[in-house]
Amino acid sequence: MADGFSPPPTDKSVEFLGHLFGPTVGSVYLGGTANPALAHMFELMNAAVITLGTVIISYIAVVSTINTAQEGQVMGRKWSSMWIPMRSVLGMILLIPGPTSGYSIMQSVVMWCILHGIGMADTVWNSVLNDLSSGVSATQGINRPAAGTGAARIYEALELIGVDVAEGMLRSAVCAQTIHQMANGTAPPPLGGFKTPEQSNVKELGKY
Repeated sequence: MADGFSPPPTDKSVEFLGHLFGPTVGSVYLGGTANPALAHMFELMNAAVITLGTVIISYIAVVSTINTAQEGQVMGRKWSSMWIPMRSVLGMILLIPGPTSGYSIMQSVVMWCILHGIGMADTVWNSVLNDLSSGVSATQGINRPAAGTGAARIYEALELIGVDVAEGMLRSAVCAQTIHQMANGTAPPPLGGFKTPEQSNVKELGKY
C-alpha cells in the first residue's frame, strides 16, 4: 500500500509543489524545477534545530544521571519512563537532513502524506467521474420531504440557494465565453454592435 494512492505526474497540485519545494523532498519525487535556495534554507534551519535538540538531549542525559544517583531509580522518579529516551532519540532521528535535498526525514514524511492525500482525492474523484460516465445519477435517491416539515423548509431553502448559485455561474460562464469570442472575432455582434469602452482591454486580454 506504500504507493496505493500515488498521484499521477500530471496532477497540478504535484506540479505546484515541485515548483515550490524543488524536484525532490528527501526520497519523495515531485518533479518541477530545482529550487536550491529553499532547500538550502531548510538545510540551515534543520541544522539549527538539531543543535538545539542536542542541547536539550544533553541536558536530559545529565539531569537523569544525577537523578539516578540521588534517588536510586533509573532517570529519577519523575522521569522513570521508557518514553523519554525513546522520544528524544526518535525526535533527533526525524530531524536529520536528507543526504540529497537538505530536507529532514520528518519533512519528507509530511510531504509523502501530502502526496498520498492528493492521490486519494484523485482516486475518489476519478471514481465519481467513472460513475457519472456510466450513467449513474448524482441526484438519484434525493426525494422532496413532506410539505410542512422542518426538512421540507430546509430543502426549499437549499433549492433557492442552488438556483442563485447556478444563475451566477451561468452568467459568469456566458460572460467569459462572450469576451473570449469577442477577442477572437467570432462573437456575433448584437444590434448596434458591441458597446465596449475605448480603454477596454478585452481585445488584448480576452484570448487568455
